[in-house]
Amino acid sequence: MIFLASAELNEEVVLSNLDYAYFAWIGILFLVGLAMFRKGTIHYGEEQPSELQNSSQAIYGLFGLISFFVYVSVIPSSLIPGLKIIFTEGDTAIYFAQLIGHILGAITLVTFAYLCPGSLRFAPSASLNKAPQLPVQTFSDDIKSAWQSFDLRSLWQKFFSLCAIALCAGLVWKLFYYFSEQSGQPLPEDIQPLVDFIAKYDWSGPISPIVFLGMSCVIGAPIMEELVFRGMIYPSLKRWLPRGYAIIITGVFFGVVHGNLAAVFPLMAFGSVLCIMRDRFGLFTCITLHALFNLHTFIWLYLAPNASSQL
Repeated sequence: MIFLASAELNEEVVLSNLDYAYFAWIGILFLVGLAMFRKGTIHYGEEQPSELQNSSQAIYGLFGLISFFVYVSVIPSSLIPGLKIIFTEGDTAIYFAQLIGHILGAITLVTFAYLCPGSLRFAPSASLNKAPQLPVQTFSDDIKSAWQSFDLRSLWQKFFSLCAIALCAGLVWKLFYYFSEQSGQPLPEDIQPLVDFIAKYDWSGPISPIVFLGMSCVIGAPIMEELVFRGMIYPSLKRWLPRGYAIIITGVFFGVVHGNLAAVFPLMAFGSVLCIMRDRFGLFTCITLHALFNLHTFIWLYLAPNASSQL
């Protein structure tokens, strides 16, 4: 996932009209998102019981976590040397390898879910009324239930709410950084490498690196990460822990695996809110929201790199 790290704004940077437009848009996004949130767009809901045993679900969650590291780290790393022979541009090989890893990982997880029904959950598990839905029994029923819960018309409301929560978390994290610095214990404020790469990209040069990076961030990563974290790990944790703890721990996992301290708390909030979204609206909604968030960030990094890479 793309999330902008906390960083000090360089005083020498001259902001353009698009940079100011970005700040204005963020303000609108924040206010509208809070309004949508207050209307219950992100509602906790009543959880339905699971028919799976604890031991089975624990194995599935562990399989998802191992698959994430294999397909996001190990496989791309093994492919890069060979792809560098094919592509003259080194960055193209890196981001193409990442995209391949995401695609292979998604195929593997969906195949595993088909062979082992219940290992990866797509359907919503919580409703607004106190009479929970009946648990889904088959892979096709799980997919069907998730698709029926996907509402394209209200997607913008969920997106604005998700962005507002992420922005709140980002502001809180900036304050934490500020007070840490004032107390004489400054924390590292490095921008995520891919954010820095997009913001500083020379668009007059080769286009293939940014194309493959964009496909990886907007398509590959949202699918792979949602299948693993909201599809496998989170349902597994819910079988062992109270739902609230499962949401928080999944969010912590999601923030930590991205390996960027300056963005860890916003990532944790983002991952936790998506768990609630997954319970209420299913995994397809989470994948779409994640993709839209990354696309939104990618576009603004292109249009207003100075402002968007700092907030």
